[in-house]
Amino acid sequence: MFKLSITFSFLLLLIASISAQNSPTTCSYNTGEYDFDLTPFANQSYDLFLQGSGTFYFNVCGANNYCSQGMGYEVSACLNPTSGALINVGEPQTSTFSLLNTENAFGVIVSSISSEKCTQGTGNMASNIFLLCKPGVPNVMAVAAQETNPCLYELFMIGAAACPK
Repeated sequence: MFKLSITFSFLLLLIASISAQNSPTTCSYNTGEYDFDLTPFANQSYDLFLQGSGTFYFNVCGANNYCSQGMGYEVSACLNPTSGALINVGEPQTSTFSLLNTENAFGVIVSSISSEKCTQGTGNMASNIFLLCKPGVPNVMAVAAQETNPCLYELFMIGAAACPK
């Protein structure tokens, strides 16, 4: 019985540790060469109007309250179309960071996949959030959104908060 109790305690500790790694309060990305502290994005919800589609709601580091309440489960990004129900386009547990390092842009891309199937294509709905490093722009600004294809939404944010330390 004692051994089972220790094993169970260890599993709870492991689960708590895994949950903490996905928490919005630990919003950081380290490439080995660059270290991004994305905590200014933590616990922040953003929205952008997408012409012809509706309003896109998202959270860079964690679940978006508006989306999660409307969907009934944790969602990091959703589209509230001009007509119809909310569309899940990303869930926090699927979010991954990658480096954006091109001639014209530098920062981080946060990619999320939805559990919702795409009705007009193959695969699941998804979103990419481009966090563009712009030294001298103190506030994080959501500047644009686009429907890349019927299954993928992309949005763009600029600011010094998207620059590495």
